[in-house]
Amino acid sequence: MRRLSALIVGLALALGGVAHAWAITCDGTSCGGAGGPLGQPYAYEIVIGAGEQLNDFLVGTDDFLIQNVNSILPDTTPIPGWGGGWSGGNEQAYKNVATPHGLVSPGWDGFTTGLVFWSGPILGPGTYWFSFDSSALPQDVGWQMTPQFGAPPPGPGAVIFELWTQPVGVTGVGGAGPVHGPSVPEPSTYILLAGGMVGLALVRRKTKK
Repeated sequence: MRRLSALIVGLALALGGVAHAWAITCDGTSCGGAGGPLGQPYAYEIVIGAGEQLNDFLVGTDDFLIQNVNSILPDTTPIPGWGGGWSGGNEQAYKNVATPHGLVSPGWDGFTTGLVFWSGPILGPGTYWFSFDSSALPQDVGWQMTPQFGAPPPGPGAVIFELWTQPVGVTGVGGAGPVHGPSVPEPSTYILLAGGMVGLALVRRKTKK
């Protein structure tokens, strides 16, 4: 339902000749980017233009072992009141080799098993970075954000999301394509996690004795 409403909003903007005043760029080191100000494997720059505000942002992930989730300004200062992490839910995804930035993805063929989300007090016009660590290889994934526009159109609370007909990782006149998010981690990652948990349990057991 949210996506249907957003699609209607997008069509209304296109037909009315109203240009969006936001942009999203994918820049993680896992997919050939600089990693944003913190040099992280998954990083996204969101620019909010005049007359708009940002409520939240999320991207799809198949890795629930994400770490170091950050929401920062370009100078690496944390965005006051904002935080994030892993959440249940799903986004559309192309579960194959990640499409290079600037090219159009073959199209989604499944869904992620989770989300990475960020939220906090409403943000005004400016440039913001959202990033996190994951050792999983990248795949094309969907994203959503909720800017608060002036009214009308489209009015406060309109949900904006990726358009699979647009190039990956960039924003154009017609909107923004999918970005890169973590795929399913290698089995060795889970083995290391399980080994660490077993080791911790043994240590605790010996401590109690």
